[in-house]
Amino acid sequence: MGAINGLSVGRSWTANMFTQFGEFLIPTITMFEIHATPVMDKSIAVDGNIRYVVIPSGFTGSIEADRSSDVIEQFWVNYESAYYTGSNLLPSTITQTIQEPDGSVTQMIARGVMFEAQDFGNWVGNNIIKQRLNFYASRWENLQ
Repeated sequence: MGAINGLSVGRSWTANMFTQFGEFLIPTITMFEIHATPVMDKSIAVDGNIRYVVIPSGFTGSIEADRSSDVIEQFWVNYESAYYTGSNLLPSTITQTIQEPDGSVTQMIARGVMFEAQDFGNWVGNNIIKQRLNFYASRWENLQ
């Protein structure tokens, strides 16, 4: 694991996801992305000075995986069942671990995560089934 020519690469990364149903282990994640979603505003004073305000306001992200089991479908079936039986749908966490190019390890945790099933895959001939989940998180914090 680690780096190539001093740069982080995808294989330097792992994630552990925990939901109200237990560990959410997706064995073949092929892509993970997370984006800050700050709220921006500005004030234009009578003196003509512009002051920008950027307020942290959560994160959005996506996970893509090649289907190697029914884990994504089963998660969504459990989530939907809990919803329709009136259960409280609780937020999840995603812990990201990165092996840095210098050999150190960085760990971050996304808290307040709610998942959204996006794509269970297209079943075509001999093609690999690609699946996608989106997520929304309230915080992104250091674990160290």
